[in-house]
Amino acid sequence: MNGRNHLKRVDLTTSKELLFWRQASSFNEWLRNPVLRGHTAYHKSDPKTKRGLPPEKWELHYDTHPEQRLISDEEYAEICIILDTNSRCFAAPNKTYYLTRLICCDVCGHKMVLKHTPKHRYYGCRHGSTDCGNRKCIRVEKLNEAIITAVLERASAVSEAEPEICGDPEQSPEVQELRSKIADAEALVAKYPSDEEFRQKLQTSRKSLQKLLEGFGQLNFVKATAEQILRHPHAQQLAFWLSLTQEERKAIYDKLVAQVRVKNGVVTSVQLKV
Repeated sequence: MNGRNHLKRVDLTTSKELLFWRQASSFNEWLRNPVLRGHTAYHKSDPKTKRGLPPEKWELHYDTHPEQRLISDEEYAEICIILDTNSRCFAAPNKTYYLTRLICCDVCGHKMVLKHTPKHRYYGCRHGSTDCGNRKCIRVEKLNEAIITAVLERASAVSEAEPEICGDPEQSPEVQELRSKIADAEALVAKYPSDEEFRQKLQTSRKSLQKLLEGFGQLNFVKATAEQILRHPHAQQLAFWLSLTQEERKAIYDKLVAQVRVKNGVVTSVQLKV
């Protein structure tokens, strides 16, 4: 009788008396152990605080026991995607990567999720290990390569059109307005050469004009339209796209890219908005 009562009090999810994993984090840690991939990690804890260090700070020795490997590095990347998807912990709260929402599975149509290791970033289908079957991940570098190729082709197709944001600076309303202010200030300085206020206004207007002319023709990623970006001469230069920061890529990709579809680790299509 006491035995039955004891069994009723056992929590089937947290009891120490069961042989199953007590916490999901314990199972996650086991799956992430490099030993399963045939590697050995040393110095996993801080010698001073005795606290565990993040995996990227471990001293990792590769292929120490490859004959006993249970999972490959590629399978490990896919497992990490599944684990992070289930925990809803891909990145810091309220932060997203610039390709997120653009990458879609070409099999099931769902948005692919991001997983990053200390060295690489991958996208994979959140249902790849279940009913979808699109298991293979794709690295961000491959995605960028496909997007840049598609944009270069589209920019080349519209290269005959006159660039809208790189025209004659003197035709700009802002330049014309400053030219007018400078002319008025010059007339006042000529009439009242000893007036310091007029001299200061003339100097300020000239500096504003110089700054405006220096920045003329540069892409304003926030204000420019998708068509303006494609018509800009820089859009036809590979070096321009390779030199973009993540913030600049996000501003431009949001305007240009509608969707990128991936199957078996390969980009099948890049759909642009223009």
